[in-house]
Amino acid sequence: MANQAKGISTVRKNLTKSEMAARQEAEKLVVTNPIIAVIVFAFFIYHIPNPLNNFFIKVCQGITEKVGFIKNVHDSNIKNIIYTIISSLTVIISVISAIYVFSYREQKSVAPSASTDSQKNKWVFLVICCMIFNVVFGSLIVSKYTRLMKEHGYNKESLSVTKEIFSGDLLLLSTLLLLVSLIIKLFSHLFKNMSVDKMLEDSVKNTSKLFDKIVYANRSPIFKKLLEKRYKQFHYSLESVFQNFKFAAENNMNKEFQDNIDKFDELVIKKFNQYTERYGIGFVHTYLIHEDGNQLLEAYRSALRSNFSLISSLMKNQQYNKAQDLVNLHFKMYIREEQFVRLFQNNLAIYLDTLDTSDEKQLSIFLQGISKLPSSQTFFVHKYVVMKLINKNQLINLTNAVYDFKKRYYAHPILRDSFVVILLQNLIKSIEISNYAIAGFLVKFLVTNISGEAINRGLRKVKARPTLFTSIWEEQQEKENEDSFKGINEHPVYPIKINEETFKYCLRKAFILLYGQYSYSIRKKLWFVKKWNETGGEIKLSEEFGDADYSVDYSEYIITKTQTASSKYGLLFFEDTETMKSIYSELNVTYPDSSKSSDRPLSEVISLLINKFL
Repeated sequence: MANQAKGISTVRKNLTKSEMAARQEAEKLVVTNPIIAVIVFAFFIYHIPNPLNNFFIKVCQGITEKVGFIKNVHDSNIKNIIYTIISSLTVIISVISAIYVFSYREQKSVAPSASTDSQKNKWVFLVICCMIFNVVFGSLIVSKYTRLMKEHGYNKESLSVTKEIFSGDLLLLSTLLLLVSLIIKLFSHLFKNMSVDKMLEDSVKNTSKLFDKIVYANRSPIFKKLLEKRYKQFHYSLESVFQNFKFAAENNMNKEFQDNIDKFDELVIKKFNQYTERYGIGFVHTYLIHEDGNQLLEAYRSALRSNFSLISSLMKNQQYNKAQDLVNLHFKMYIREEQFVRLFQNNLAIYLDTLDTSDEKQLSIFLQGISKLPSSQTFFVHKYVVMKLINKNQLINLTNAVYDFKKRYYAHPILRDSFVVILLQNLIKSIEISNYAIAGFLVKFLVTNISGEAINRGLRKVKARPTLFTSIWEEQQEKENEDSFKGINEHPVYPIKINEETFKYCLRKAFILLYGQYSYSIRKKLWFVKKWNETGGEIKLSEEFGDADYSVDYSEYIITKTQTASSKYGLLFFEDTETMKSIYSELNVTYPDSSKSSDRPLSEVISLLINKFL
């Protein structure tokens, strides 16, 4: 019974989708079929006299006599009226062309992608077809009037010719009225396109309608071309929305900008994550990814890139409030499904590359945005932001980023270890580029907020895998169905990295700095060490320098180099003799005897003092 019910449900689903697809195909043909029908009808009317023409004339004469505004109408009058109307159509064509060109240029200057608007093109096509028909058919009617009026015995004061071709006159009158109606609708659409607020509102609504048509379209092979056309229109429509947003933002149309961002979120973005039982679809994004694959992903990529491009433009122009709205919209586009996540993260990598980290407002907006993503997927983002700040020596903004980093991950025991690893990687990077003040800040931050045991564990992880959190998809298995991710499986790697050749040297310097600051804090019993309940030996400095590959001379060289720049780090342990002796002992290096400095010649002492001062 269950299988039978499932089968019936499937049949119903296919039937309803077939019906909907048939309606869509009918919509596609509704423009051309009536035109063909009218042409065929006109052909028969023109060549075959209608026996009811005499009756139609009497009815029309009776109506006009009662109204009293038309009297003594003859064939020549009707012929002249038709000729005048046909001649005037050429003037109307010129006027329509001028308005259309002006509207097209206006629309293209605001939103180039909107120039592909199929609705406007449909009205233009209908007007042109109707106008051509009226000119051709009207000319044929006039020529027939002329020919019949020249025949022998024709009474100029009669309606004898009209009686033969009156059905043609009625058809021409009907198509002229239709033409007037189409011109009014076309003008309405064209003038609407010259109104920016209407363009923006219509672009959002059209995008929503196109998305609905895509969701509920039939996926049968016979409708493949129609579906591809829908996706192409959807792609252009998305671009048009953000182009209109850009124009509204640049021209300070604040209300229109804000209102339509809310509408776009409600009418388009939320539909991606919508769940519907209609036709057994379920979650819309899952259904579309299964049915259409890369077609949907390309549209999703287009929306992300268009929005990001607008965010960058607004940030450069310091329109932070509008940029904030678009950043919020950008992160609302995040969809928790692997293909969408990949595209989103790849786009986020581009966003990070262009982020101006010297602009505190930009950085704040960005950090607020990524706080809406799952914590496990933003390690690489925070790592890259911090590393970029280190490279540009922006200590103030770095402190904001690091504390935001802590707020996001510190409370989660599993994520905390990854947080420590990333900070240690950035510490090593700051040592590599001799950014002493930032290195000192990171050392103090780690020692103040992280236990010695966790720091040591993090150092071991970094030593084993220096490139952790470098690539977005480094944790993904390579054995995947690549067809599912065609065009999006880019595995981007950020350009800022730790130099492999100097990694071990900088790692050992980091060990010394962390051990020294940590030991000093334990020795002085500072307030933050009480919560760890540790003795001071948790960071294994001696184990790191105990490798057979490294001699005592090399250890002495590293500690000497580190101590030479001691005043630049801003770390107090360099001034504490007991802590420094402990470091030398851990390195198995003899601590220098300070009394020897008194035996130096006066000239050498003066030279050392001058060098120290400089």
